[in-house]
Amino acid sequence: MSEIKRILVVSTLLRGHGGMETAVNHFVEGMKSRNISVRIIFLGKQKRGKHSFHWCEGLNYKVLLPSYPFNDFIRNQIETVRLRRIIESWEPDVTIALNNSALDRLATARSKIKNPFAIYSWIHFSLKILRRIKTITKADFHLAISSGIKEELISELNISPERIRTVWNPFIKTEFLIERDPTKLNFLFMGRLAEQKDPEKLIRSFSGIQGHWILHIIGDGGLKSNLCRLANELNISQKIIWHGWQKNPWEYVRDKIGKVTCLIMTSKNEGFPMVLVEALSHGVFCISTDCPTGPRDVITSNNGILVPLHDSQGVSQAIEYVIHNNLPTSEKVAESVEKFQLENYTDNVLDFLENTSNSFSSAKETAL
Repeated sequence: MSEIKRILVVSTLLRGHGGMETAVNHFVEGMKSRNISVRIIFLGKQKRGKHSFHWCEGLNYKVLLPSYPFNDFIRNQIETVRLRRIIESWEPDVTIALNNSALDRLATARSKIKNPFAIYSWIHFSLKILRRIKTITKADFHLAISSGIKEELISELNISPERIRTVWNPFIKTEFLIERDPTKLNFLFMGRLAEQKDPEKLIRSFSGIQGHWILHIIGDGGLKSNLCRLANELNISQKIIWHGWQKNPWEYVRDKIGKVTCLIMTSKNEGFPMVLVEALSHGVFCISTDCPTGPRDVITSNNGILVPLHDSQGVSQAIEYVIHNNLPTSEKVAESVEKFQLENYTDNVLDFLENTSNSFSSAKETAL
């Protein structure tokens, strides 16, 4: 039985369609299975069309100031006071910040509270793309979602390895596998059509590929019109099907697309790419750029191909390999991600939280 009973997660508002939202939902579900309550506090001004809360259904969450028309300084002051009052009344055993603004606010609130509590960072992006990374040092301990982020915390911020645990992100074991059909080459991209995901590299990688293949794109974003023009210029638009954003993408793949040969991820950077873990858990072989950070924690010789980030021909060559070679069975691919299952993830996170929060409390009591 865990000594931790209440966990407070603090974050700025999220858009509602990404991997962070999935990770938070799975985190809450894992903790709930151990009778641990998780409360989520959102900071910032809610904007219509930008922030969605459909993913929060069933979660215990609160937006501190959803639409108050204050300037940033006043808003920050009011949010910090309200956050402090929530901490004082609810008395969480652990506090976790998803980003720098949340860390700032938690650290300020703690300075006004008599009873000490540990603050954990849970950063979901490579430090190389974040601003004000020194803010992360305000956390006492760190949940690293990839080995790459752990390395960055050590090298960029000189954080002691003992204060960091690589936890990855969890997935809930799927009930179905997506098989391959050797007579149909169905390639799949799943993600936002944004610069970070580098969908232009994806489209260009198919420009010289011969044969009867189809590229299915699940996702939407500001680059779609440019990508459609590029596909026309390369004379491959007739081989691309645009499915748009889907609420339950893997059920959609199963019901509407059926057999899938391979998923391709061409990102320039990630935190921990859940789309790879989800694809592999469904038995789908993957091609991924070796971007910072995360893919090298997931892709192995048993489940996919890792392409050097700046190899302009690497994705095309990987596609050719997939077309002309036998791949591991769907069952073998799915077995490769067992360590990311929710139960194993929850054990790992709780072990770190319990050990470090206890040592933090003991050190603070001795200091007092």
